[in-house]
Amino acid sequence: MPQHHIWPTVVNCLAPACFLCLAALFAGFGAENILSNSIFGVPSVYPGLALICVALFSIFRSHFNHSVDDRLVWLAIFVSGIALILFFALLYRAEGILCTAPLCPGTSGVMLSDPRFLTPIGTSHVADWLPVTSGAPVVSLDQGFVSGLYYSTVTFTTLGYGDFQPVVRMRTIAGIEALIGYGFLGMVVGLLIDLGNKR
Repeated sequence: MPQHHIWPTVVNCLAPACFLCLAALFAGFGAENILSNSIFGVPSVYPGLALICVALFSIFRSHFNHSVDDRLVWLAIFVSGIALILFFALLYRAEGILCTAPLCPGTSGVMLSDPRFLTPIGTSHVADWLPVTSGAPVVSLDQGFVSGLYYSTVTFTTLGYGDFQPVVRMRTIAGIEALIGYGFLGMVVGLLIDLGNKR
């Protein structure tokens, strides 16, 4: 029976899980700042996503550290998965997602000249409004939390039903979420196989 130590558990497992929860909390209050501000010319969302990946790797790696209790590792993995889905859902809520389904309750019609469709991440789109012409196509934009949560879950699990799609400035973020989700679920399966082999 391995001896469990508190310090490796906190550093490798619990602290990264808390960081991911804080990231989700920060996205709830400052999603616009995350998407519009930059750090050394790089949109601040990208260094944040890099830190999220490091935190996830630390949690999964702690499974192989015999001084960390596996029950805490699985708790951290579960909490991290929920926090990641919430983090991305709150970013989608801030920018909105496009409804491409035949019926889109709770959406509003937005002209394609809306800056959310034309300005890249890391730039403020307040001053970038383009003149709206009367013939510009109208799309259905959903900025509801439930739709953002649904879209985030579908993207994270790489299901991709196709009834929603990100606005142009969020396409890279959606792609990164799908890659993180793909890796996350793959590592969960790997850990489950490893856990089965130990028994």
